[in-house]
Amino acid sequence: MKFWGRIMLNSSDLSGVITAANVSELLWDDARELLFYTTTDGYVRSWDPNTGTLIDDIYIGGTLGGLSFAPNGQLYVAQGDVVQTVFGASWWEDEFTATIHVVDIDGADTVTDINFTVTGQERGAFDIAISNTGVGLITTNFDGSGFSRLRQIETAADVISDRSGLNTVTYSSFLTPSENS
Repeated sequence: MKFWGRIMLNSSDLSGVITAANVSELLWDDARELLFYTTTDGYVRSWDPNTGTLIDDIYIGGTLGGLSFAPNGQLYVAQGDVVQTVFGASWWEDEFTATIHVVDIDGADTVTDINFTVTGQERGAFDIAISNTGVGLITTNFDGSGFSRLRQIETAADVISDRSGLNTVTYSSFLTPSENS
């Protein structure tokens, strides 16, 4: 089932079709007529449903989450893992580096990282959705239950900032760009 550029299926729905364990998220690409997906064991893969073959198998590592295309055709991938960079006196002073990976799938499958800081119990990137204007939103995981900051990405400059206005969401929130954005 296609829903605003994303495929909404459980990985069990793909048994016998895509032989991959731990599928995180699926994304249909109309231009290339390929199904892209991330896995919790660190792969970004593309699959051709017309031939039933795996086209690309890019290893990034870690726990990958949501993915979205920018208007320039590059694939942006949420990295669920973080690296602690500051050990504060209290847990709310701890800082971690979270990452969005930019994959050039039309070139040499190169990966460029865009890092941003999360604090306290907030953890790595969970999902990303980019509009056709190149502006996107990023949600994060949380070590516990609660809210985390909503971030904005400008893909023209690959800059991530805290979102003003609506600036918090429930942790691990899924995002879906609308077709008219």
